Amino acid sequence: MTIRLKHIKFSALGCLIIAICSFATTHANAQSSVISDKNTELAISFSETIKDKKLLTEPLLTIEDLTLEALPPEDRLRHLRQHAHGVIALSNTLDPKNIFEAYQMAIESSGSERDKSVYNLQLSFYESVDLKHPSKITKVSINQLEDRTNNKDWFVSNNAWLLLSVINSKRSNLNLALQQVQEAYRKIPNEASHYVNDARISTLVQTTYLNNLLLNPELAIENTNSLIEQKQAAGYPIDGSSLLNNLLFSLSMWREYEVSTHIAEILLDIEKETGSNTLGLTELRVAQLYDRQGEFETSLKYVNKGLQIVEVPAIKKGLLFLKVNSLSGLGNTSEAEKNLKNLENSRAPNQRNGAFLERLKRAELGLAISNGNKDEIYRLSNQLLDLNTQNLLRSYSANTAKLLANLENSKERQAEREAGLKREADLQKSRAEQQKRANQLLWALVGLLSLAVIFAGLFARFRNKVSKELAIKTLEAEDADRMKSEFLGMVSHELRTPLNGIVGIADLLSVQAPTDDMRHKAGIILDSSNKLTHVIESIVDMSRIDGEKMELYPEPVNVHDIITGLEQVWRPVLEDKGVTFTCFTENSLTDEIILDKARFHQCLNNLLSNAAKFTDEGRVHLHVTSKSTDIDNQVEITAIVADTGQGMSEDVQGKLFTPFLQADSSMTRKHGGSGLGLAITQSLARMMDGDVTMISNQGRGSEFTMTVKGQRSESTQILDDVEALMDKVEIQPLETNSAESPIAKSEEGIPAIKPITAEYATIQAVEQSTAEQVDIDILAEPATPASTPTPQAPESAYDTESLRGLNVLIVDDIPSNQDVIKLFLDPEGCKSFGALNGIEALNVLDTQAIDIILMDIRMPEMDGIEATRTIRNSSRDYKNTPIIALTADVSAETNAACMAAGADIFLSKPVMGRELIESIKFIRRVQDYEDNTATNVA
Repeated sequence: MTIRLKHIKFSALGCLIIAICSFATTHANAQSSVISDKNTELAISFSETIKDKKLLTEPLLTIEDLTLEALPPEDRLRHLRQHAHGVIALSNTLDPKNIFEAYQMAIESSGSERDKSVYNLQLSFYESVDLKHPSKITKVSINQLEDRTNNKDWFVSNNAWLLLSVINSKRSNLNLALQQVQEAYRKIPNEASHYVNDARISTLVQTTYLNNLLLNPELAIENTNSLIEQKQAAGYPIDGSSLLNNLLFSLSMWREYEVSTHIAEILLDIEKETGSNTLGLTELRVAQLYDRQGEFETSLKYVNKGLQIVEVPAIKKGLLFLKVNSLSGLGNTSEAEKNLKNLENSRAPNQRNGAFLERLKRAELGLAISNGNKDEIYRLSNQLLDLNTQNLLRSYSANTAKLLANLENSKERQAEREAGLKREADLQKSRAEQQKRANQLLWALVGLLSLAVIFAGLFARFRNKVSKELAIKTLEAEDADRMKSEFLGMVSHELRTPLNGIVGIADLLSVQAPTDDMRHKAGIILDSSNKLTHVIESIVDMSRIDGEKMELYPEPVNVHDIITGLEQVWRPVLEDKGVTFTCFTENSLTDEIILDKARFHQCLNNLLSNAAKFTDEGRVHLHVTSKSTDIDNQVEITAIVADTGQGMSEDVQGKLFTPFLQADSSMTRKHGGSGLGLAITQSLARMMDGDVTMISNQGRGSEFTMTVKGQRSESTQILDDVEALMDKVEIQPLETNSAESPIAKSEEGIPAIKPITAEYATIQAVEQSTAEQVDIDILAEPATPASTPTPQAPESAYDTESLRGLNVLIVDDIPSNQDVIKLFLDPEGCKSFGALNGIEALNVLDTQAIDIILMDIRMPEMDGIEATRTIRNSSRDYKNTPIIALTADVSAETNAACMAAGADIFLSKPVMGRELIESIKFIRRVQDYEDNTATNVA
């Protein structure tokens, strides 16, 4: 049979059908409709009603646009409640602060306790949940919401279920979101009140949105019609444009061409009068409809209209692909090939297979059909079929996993309910039996009633006394725990303060002493001081863990770089002992993962230190891999540290992770240590949703396995997300308003790298993806072996690597600490000034030109934090002088307080000379970079 392909009309989907059917020339039969004639008429009817009656909302930018002053107090309260829900659900762009202030004032005026509870729920949700980054929503926030679903007030419970549904819809867990909105429905009582009406409208808004996302057009049409009727009855404005846009999405995905085309034309007429919230989106949808029906000339017309007004890059790319299809269908292959070439060149080098590649192959197949190239048609058809199949399988696999998880949760909840009912039945039975026995013994107990009353009085007095004593003991225990934490913090500070002088002088002498013998002895002092510092840090860490006060500070981390830094530290240490060190890191770990960098480094360092301590011959191996979990974008990292050391018996293994216990606790033990390293490592791993396990055979070595979990950084996912969301960007949510420092620690006796703590210099990288902006915070650290390169200015106004002539103010209430720092600065050519507290520091700044300030924190009269805040709030020239905070208090709270007050860098005592000098150089480089950038912009 002769096939004349160049005369066949086709769409993007038609290309694939033609290839699969061996290039058959017959047209496909018209597919049957998935919606009934009744619902087809209903959709067209309310679409025309929206157009004729202008059921549309104006863009709301400020609270003044709401014009609520003319409404009665009760109606104003209802509208503000709906708008507050819209703010936190990201369905309007009103200022949250203004909305919540107005809502609170309306509640105080009305005295509504119910609305006060809903206000507290919504405010708590807004402060703890970031829907723009749903992968970062914590279990704590979700658990708090789930607790509110059991509130005795049905209206509060209904709002809590709705907010849970909003979270899961943003996480693309749509089936669970639909279950939760159904739970919200069940909470609504059958009574007549404005609370019932508002709850029904809010719940119907979320149901309609989810049915469109789940591609349930029949239900979506019925929901949309009911929503319009209920909002009209309640007097709420109706955002008809968003309703039609969402419905058009689900209908077009089902290839309901006739009704979709009709609604699209109505939507275009509406946007001629009111404009569009997303320019070019409706033109894209209309062009897709005509393209799929083979009407390429009409499709090209709407493509060109859309390209003239489009702003969102993702929508523009979709229009360009449709343009290639339309040109190919019209036989203009040269122009189609030119546009396709431009699209291929716009593809990012590291863009993975996905929606972009699928569209690219579909466009190439269209050109091949238009040119009549059978070999290319066959090859491209197979490739496109493979891509479609893989994408469908991925989608089905993900949805199946979510459904299974939801089913498992449902089974668990059902089992809990059945267990509760059984307990209730058993309780009722037990009560009945007790009542029977009570009736039988009633007459026998009458004679003893007086005596029982006396005993009851005595027992009540005894119980009251015991209760008071118990309360006193509880307060004493809490006070003792607080005093223990304060004591450990004080001891840590008081030990670190003299250690600062010891470590500083020892550090200088280990390098500058005139003889080898003196340098060697200074090194011994320095090493001993480092061991003591580590013991102090371990005790404080263990105390925080025991008191549940340890906090994690996640950030984007390159795990591969951390492993490389550890390898550079431990390889020479082990090779000096005659032990071979090998290391394997999976290549995928070069991608950034959200983890607490300092604590992850600390855990691995402790495991390597433990292996090095107990291995005298053979090998130590570090093996790090990763795998994806069932949670979106979550990665589980597995680190195995294996050694050929002495191994452990079962008795020793049983107490290995117990704090302050050693494998060999005798007086003649061979190895030292505080017995805290492994206990801290296991506790930190569990805080990072992982664990540490161990297998060991005595005399044959040990193998420790640590797992932690973290989210993939959004900076590594943004390119994939743009393409994966190409189709989903077409749907928009309905507007409901219309109704401690990172220290590389080591065990005793093993050298360690101690990078400078640096939470300074934040660079904002802003990219626009789909219809919203994505902010990426990149932490710049000083140029130490384990940190990232510092920013370099294009041209330097002065030599940032030289500190000669620099005026440095040293603020410390201990003169010996000032002397140590001066010893660090004098060889660099700096001129030093001293101050014993914040007041003296301000006096020096009033009389001297200072280039940089080294600020202690704990000082009399005026401490370092208050002095830093005073300097930053001053109107004098010295307000922007760089400040480096130096303190023996290494707690995360002190770190945060220093940075909040305006410090540029936080360094913990004892401080090393090279750390201090590198920090000063880093600040000068950043200053120079910012000055040059400001000059170039000007």
